[in-house]
Amino acid sequence: MNSINWKAVLVGWGIDIAASTIFITGLTVLIGVAYGVSGNQHKVQDVFNSKDFLIYSLIFGLLFTVVGGYVAARIAGRREILHSVIVGVLSILTGLGCSQIGSAQAIPGWFTTISHIITIPAAMLGGFVRAKRIL
Repeated sequence: MNSINWKAVLVGWGIDIAASTIFITGLTVLIGVAYGVSGNQHKVQDVFNSKDFLIYSLIFGLLFTVVGGYVAARIAGRREILHSVIVGVLSILTGLGCSQIGSAQAIPGWFTTISHIITIPAAMLGGFVRAKRIL
């Protein structure tokens, strides 16, 4: 385990979680204000429960996971894929933890399944991009 740069992993994971949280919070506020100003407050929950909202949230969350994997790989400077995989694992564990303390509103099974399947490959993509010095 000496070959793992935990600082790199924690920074990459932190960027993934922070960026995802800031994005979803900003989007939630924006949607809430937009519907509130237009007098359609009752439609806000429908938007948050819509398949489109969930898909956009998934896409952007995965993009932030790619970035987190890339950052971890770049800071580590070696074993880039391993570091990015650990970021992906931590991101899944964070999501599982948040789902235990989250809202009572159930997240659809398809969303959880897809996010769990794709999170590690997304983080690995970031590590691969760095390992190949593409960016």
